[in-house]
Amino acid sequence: MTTILLFPLDAVLRLAEHAAAAPEHEHFPTQVIDGQPPSPCLVWVHDSGTYLMSNGIPGSKMDPPDQPGAFDHVHAEGYGPCRSPRESVAAADLVFDKDGRLEIPDPGELGGDDFAEPIDLTEPHGRTPTLLRAIRAAHRIGRPHLALTVTAETYAISFPEATETGR
Repeated sequence: MTTILLFPLDAVLRLAEHAAAAPEHEHFPTQVIDGQPPSPCLVWVHDSGTYLMSNGIPGSKMDPPDQPGAFDHVHAEGYGPCRSPRESVAAADLVFDKDGRLEIPDPGELGGDDFAEPIDLTEPHGRTPTLLRAIRAAHRIGRPHLALTVTAETYAISFPEATETGR
């Protein structure tokens, strides 16, 4: 089973540019550091819904702030925010394997335990040298979403046309 999370690309680009411009970056245990400083990332988070945020330090605050002290983020369409844990979608316990990669036992629904998965903006994406450049290019040609396609083993990023998403 596959779950497709759609994130508005305008907001994703704003977060990616924040991460790229930040002087420092939050480190996550699943990142392989090898003595290097953490790289700019989008962070896929599940707590109150499912959303992306920047790992840039200092964090980017909401503008206008919808909650005092809240950091800028973008929810996947139809996945939050939840007003209470009871409103969260049915649970799949997400865990990391011995190599630090995300394992998703039941991708049909996202919920349950909180998680944060860094998505490195400096890694290649398809034929594009970096994911950040791919996001910029998709935005430039008018793609409406970043799609995160989640399966039992992994996730993949794409930039579908509006006709492919129906939105």
